Amino acid sequence: GYGELLQGFGVGAVLPLVGYALQAGSLDGAPYYALIPTVLLGIMGNILTSLPDEPADFRSGKRSYPVRVGADRARLHAVLLLAVASVGSIVVLKGFSAAWIGGVMIVPAGALIFNLMTYEDADIYRDQRACMRFVTVGAIGANALLLGWTLALALGG
Repeated sequence: GYGELLQGFGVGAVLPLVGYALQAGSLDGAPYYALIPTVLLGIMGNILTSLPDEPADFRSGKRSYPVRVGADRARLHAVLLLAVASVGSIVVLKGFSAAWIGGVMIVPAGALIFNLMTYEDADIYRDQRACMRFVTVGAIGANALLLGWTLALALGG
C-alpha cells in the first residue's frame, strides 16, 4: 500500500531534483514550488496504472489505491489530480502569459472533460475497454501537460 505516494515523490520530486543538481551542480535556485504538480502527476500515474489490476489486486490482498479506496473513488481522484496539476501550470510557468498557459492546458483539459464524463462507466468489472480508455486518456492528459511545460520552458523562456 501507499506506492502511489512513493511514485509521486520519487518520479515527481526526487528525479527532477537529481537532474537539476546534476546540471546545475547544486540545488541552489531549484524551483521547489514547481514540483507540486509533478508529484501530483506521479501519484495520478500510479493510480491510473493500478485501475486495470484492481480485481487481481483485491483477490491477492494487495493494498493498491483502488483496492483501499474503491475503484470508483480512485478514478475520480485521478481526474481531480490531473485537474489540480493542470491548474499548477500557473506555478510551473510562473511569469508566462495566459496564452502560453492556456495553450499548455488544451490537451489536458480535453482529457479532463472526457474522463470526468466517463469515470463512472469505466469500471473494470463492467467494461474493460472503458476502463482502458479512461486510463489511456488520463495518461495522454498527464503526458501532454508535462510535454507542454517542457516546450514552454524551452521555447518561451
